[in-house]
Amino acid sequence: MAESSLLQAYGLQRNPFTDRTAERTNLDVKMLYMHSDLQGFVPSKTTYLFFGKRGSGKTTIRMQTQSAYLDHNARAAAWQKKKEELLELHKAAASGKGKGITSAALKENGNGASHLIDEEEPMADGADQPEPYFIVDLANPGHLTSCLTNFMAAIGAREDTWDAAFSKEWTSVDLLDCILSYAATKLVRYVLDNPSAVARLKQESNGRAIRQLLLLGYMYAQVEGTALEALRKLLSSSPSPVASNATVRWVKRNALASMMALTAGAIKLSSKLFPDQFETASLYVQKEVYKIGLVRNHPRLTAVAASSVMMGAGLLSSFGRAELVRRRGAALCSSIRIVPYRPEVASIVDQLFPLSEQVESIRMMYIGISAHQKLDLLSSLVTVLGFAESPAIFGDCFDEVVLLDPAMYPSAIKAFAKEVCKNDLLNVGRLHFFFPDSRIALDLNTDKILKEARFDRHFVRDLTWSRHQLADLAERRFRAAQLMAAKKSGNPEAAVPMRSFKELFERVRAEDFSSSLSKIQTPRELMIMMTEVIMRMEAHSNEEFTIAGPELEIAVQRAFESSV
Repeated sequence: MAESSLLQAYGLQRNPFTDRTAERTNLDVKMLYMHSDLQGFVPSKTTYLFFGKRGSGKTTIRMQTQSAYLDHNARAAAWQKKKEELLELHKAAASGKGKGITSAALKENGNGASHLIDEEEPMADGADQPEPYFIVDLANPGHLTSCLTNFMAAIGAREDTWDAAFSKEWTSVDLLDCILSYAATKLVRYVLDNPSAVARLKQESNGRAIRQLLLLGYMYAQVEGTALEALRKLLSSSPSPVASNATVRWVKRNALASMMALTAGAIKLSSKLFPDQFETASLYVQKEVYKIGLVRNHPRLTAVAASSVMMGAGLLSSFGRAELVRRRGAALCSSIRIVPYRPEVASIVDQLFPLSEQVESIRMMYIGISAHQKLDLLSSLVTVLGFAESPAIFGDCFDEVVLLDPAMYPSAIKAFAKEVCKNDLLNVGRLHFFFPDSRIALDLNTDKILKEARFDRHFVRDLTWSRHQLADLAERRFRAAQLMAAKKSGNPEAAVPMRSFKELFERVRAEDFSSSLSKIQTPRELMIMMTEVIMRMEAHSNEEFTIAGPELEIAVQRAFESSV
């Protein structure tokens, strides 16, 4: 495809200002503008809260911070892979199959991981091994939309009453249930796809992590039932700490049937081992029973009645127990309003816990009651699976969730933000939330909220842009697009003459350019303005790509009309 003459003149293959959202940019996110207090960002336990109107750059910041976690996870995966390769080499050398493999060769194969090699203990468990982070990404509007739709049904709200009902009913515990739902869905798929994760879970002698994962899966995961059944079979199969306990509980649950089976077996065995004594004993019992008049006069009727009584007692016992099991499963899930109840929860709870185990005790030990407790228990589970001590949670694009749209439900997004901004939750750390308006607009500057949130303990920022920052942002995008074009064409970057963003406005008076740019408030408005500017510049002849002050004002006006 032939390039535009304007783009060709500036060493570009595409207009670098056509992006409207960070997710859809084809530029490297790391090359885009980053605020000074976020430069050099590394994963930490700090809680980050960003507030800003639509188009203010929240998603770009989220993707930049998220990429730091993804890069760390990639390094951890590479480290683990190299460790496994080195272990295989050492095993081969120790077994004699790897003749000729020297320590030097092993170190060379380490490829930068030679600090892991020790002459006497080739691969000791080093504390330097990086652990990956378990990432919970609520930025996908589909997950929250599903959770809130279920929440609407649970509280009996309608679309016309949703705004008020949500503000009244929504709590931070419901938010944590949304997080647990995402985490449980991801963990179920992760364990099913990773045999090493199954091995880690089965290494625990008490089976606590297995019980916790199965409960989370059945109570919260949004996956098909076949996946949950496969997970149950995988984690319950021997050797597993929950397999033997399940067998013992089955025997206890069926005590009557077990006793009858054992008695029948003992009688059968006695008749074969001691036939004479057995015959004498049976004749004695028969004689004593026939002394009863009812039995003597109506033997068949008595036998049928006795059998019916025993069968009825067994059925009543079975039905009563089944109802108790069903009620226990329903009680365990009674407080969950963001995921529909699965009837299978009752059977999995019955398999994992004896009837003497109280519902509240199970909930407190494995799921959690408060928001802080739920996150702590989730952290303990992901740690068993080999992840870092606490999950990294990202929340963004809340205004794109239909039931949180500020235009339709202005109070809902305020109630949602209010429940996030509580110190009990924010203190957990490693949280990254991005809200679609300022703190003042979201009613988060009241004395009560400020006392509850303790914003001074966390990284909180309202995203506002000066014209100098917007000019720097435009310059970075302009250069990033030139570097990308040079890389695609095969030219070394150093050999490409870089053109400046300001060169586009060489024939515009400095005061006109400064005045127009100062009216722009967000990066998205800048993108819309620049798309209009380049379109108007292309309308001129190839010799003089230029734009006048009035045309620049029209471009600014277009940006105001198009932005929300």
